Amino acid sequence: MRALLLLAGCLGCTAGPTVPATDAAVVPDQALPAVACSVENITGTATGATLSIRSTSCMFYPGQTATFTYEMTIGDTSITIPADPPGGCGTCVHQTSDPMTYVWPTITDMTPAEDSHLFCPGVSFGCCAPHPELTFQLAAGTYSRTVEWRGRDLGCPSDTPMYEGEVFPPGRYAARARYDAFNAGFIDAQLPIEIFAP
Repeated sequence: MRALLLLAGCLGCTAGPTVPATDAAVVPDQALPAVACSVENITGTATGATLSIRSTSCMFYPGQTATFTYEMTIGDTSITIPADPPGGCGTCVHQTSDPMTYVWPTITDMTPAEDSHLFCPGVSFGCCAPHPELTFQLAAGTYSRTVEWRGRDLGCPSDTPMYEGEVFPPGRYAARARYDAFNAGFIDAQLPIEIFAP
């Protein structure tokens, strides 16, 4: 199903729930410099659309809270979501005429693998009734969404509750966003970030 394919690059999205996190974030002796960082106006196959990711910093200690802002600029766009085949589980459609419902943020290892760390906020990809073909009209403009990350794993929502897990260890990661507009194209954006040992 197409909606599930949106997160095909995020291995581990369908993993079961973890236990709620209880360990405290690391408190360093010295703060890292807060230097704003961003990737701007990334393009793809979506005509007239750009995607940007911004943060007040791209350098963190383990467990440190970070805020990422995702901004879309699009022209007038018509999006058609294909119908599900009859019978069985259908795609849980959460898209609307709001362009940000087509943007899927994650934080992952630079090269995702089976044992990758993953932060995947968003809507549930459970089992829903099959839906007919859907068409949405997106108005031209600039739209944004802000996501707070507390430096921990969080599996993609599914049929079962998901809780924050382990703290991301020191290393290089990527704050990613994918704009998937079905027939209207897609954009992949990636902002490198790094977690340092205290």
